[in-house]
Amino acid sequence: MACMIEFKKMYVIIAVIAVAALIIIAGGNLDYGGHQAQAAHYIHGDSWSDECESCHPNKYNACNKTFHVLYTSGTIAFPWDPLFLDPALKKVDTRLTKENVGTNCTACHHDYDAINNLDPLYIAPPTSATCARKCHCDDVEKRAVVWCSDDYATYDVHSNASVICIQCHVNGNARGNIIDRPDSFHLIKSALKKCIDCHVGVTHGMIADAHLEKVSCESCHIPALPGGELPGGSPIDSIDYSDGERRITYRAEDFEPTLAYYNGTHEGIPHPSSKDEPGALLKPFNVITITWWDEGNDSRVVKDPDSSLYWGDPIPLSHVRAADSNNDGEVNEGEMRGFDTGDDGTPDYPDAVLRQVDLYYSVSHNIVGEASALKTGALWCADCHGNTTTRIDWTLLGFEADPAETDPPTDFTTYNITVETIPPRPKPVEVINVPGLFNSSRSKAGD
Repeated sequence: MACMIEFKKMYVIIAVIAVAALIIIAGGNLDYGGHQAQAAHYIHGDSWSDECESCHPNKYNACNKTFHVLYTSGTIAFPWDPLFLDPALKKVDTRLTKENVGTNCTACHHDYDAINNLDPLYIAPPTSATCARKCHCDDVEKRAVVWCSDDYATYDVHSNASVICIQCHVNGNARGNIIDRPDSFHLIKSALKKCIDCHVGVTHGMIADAHLEKVSCESCHIPALPGGELPGGSPIDSIDYSDGERRITYRAEDFEPTLAYYNGTHEGIPHPSSKDEPGALLKPFNVITITWWDEGNDSRVVKDPDSSLYWGDPIPLSHVRAADSNNDGEVNEGEMRGFDTGDDGTPDYPDAVLRQVDLYYSVSHNIVGEASALKTGALWCADCHGNTTTRIDWTLLGFEADPAETDPPTDFTTYNITVETIPPRPKPVEVINVPGLFNSSRSKAGD
């Protein structure tokens, strides 16, 4: 009898717990719009920064020191932007500002893939969609990366495999290998993963693998870039400010990136490295030619305007337009140097020079797979080596000729590249001396 009473009591307790759980779940689902599973990271509005810190200690302050926050908050000063030379024409990005980045976790931790699309305030790790829609859609202008295209996965093998940004850019400090920012940015810790971190054990054969000392994987695996009108814009080929207007030429067709060396750092205008610089690897670039008038105050610029890597002082486009004294739509050196804003007999820019500079914007995405929207696969030996190749400008790279050139010429079209994965080496066998036995052994794994 006593056992029966105890059993009934236990049954009642279990029933009460079950009913209470149902009430809590039901009430919770009402409070969180039916998204109980996401309740801990679901808010109805306002900043959650103060509350975030209670569960994520030190993350808030650490976030404020990351590249993205320092960039958008204006903590780190930029030189003038050659793509938007005139302040009057410079784009104003209101998506991320000092007011909402560094004070509001939802600025980046914002789930665009939430179940209820009408209420996007689910706090989540930054998804690829978040990275694209918040900031990186316009990367298409510099790098032809079509983040915002619905079919981006057909252009990039990693996206097709559902690899998201933060799997390679493993923390907020990572910024990749772009070279269009000043050296001060390289002082910020980068945690970008390397190809080999995921593709460990992969070999392309001895000859191809030997290239990895001086050739990045991207050089062969980004054989082409998309052109034309793409989501977020179109890849830029050139910008001409010489007459005071912003005249842009876009790449209307798919195009080949330029291969050049880069060692991970640069000073001044975006440019490649010398092949002999430590750490220099061959990388693909979109090269944009930009023409503009400079005040001529920096002797290093005046000495060689088209090759100097110093930023100099661009002349405001309004002044360039006003310098066109004969109204023929073109501004020559005499007009620019004789321009006198105050009409007091003292020219504003007596040393003005016209610059035409190639700016190198590195590319690390649009990695092709076996099938690609770009209708091409990775490069092979003959794409870069051989008498008929036009893929590489060897003079640009610092060579007199193709270093693989032979006499008589080698037919590189006959070379075959195989891709294999080398399995991990087995653990070594430990020889154990056992009295009375010889050559007895066993594996460490069996200990």
